[in-house]
Amino acid sequence: MTVEFLDPRSPAAPAAVTLTPPPRSLEGITIGLVDNSKANAWFLLDWLGERLSASHGVHLVPIRKRVPSDPLTPAQLEELTSQCDLVLTAMGD
Repeated sequence: MTVEFLDPRSPAAPAAVTLTPPPRSLEGITIGLVDNSKANAWFLLDWLGERLSASHGVHLVPIRKRVPSDPLTPAQLEELTSQCDLVLTAMGD
């Protein structure tokens, strides 16, 4: 019988990343809305998207994940990165 020892320590910290600065204004930008497909997530994103469209004229790119635990697909990531100035996500329950 083989005994395997597991190291409980977390891996080394990832390298620092540089975040993109936020837009100076919301006027006319394109915002991606990522719904994780849990109950009520879309209600929040839809409500927020309607208000941002009305008040700032933003364009919306809605994305709905099929399963909450799955990552976005490569096609969804490409759509968001090629079309959006920023992305909002929501988790509902």
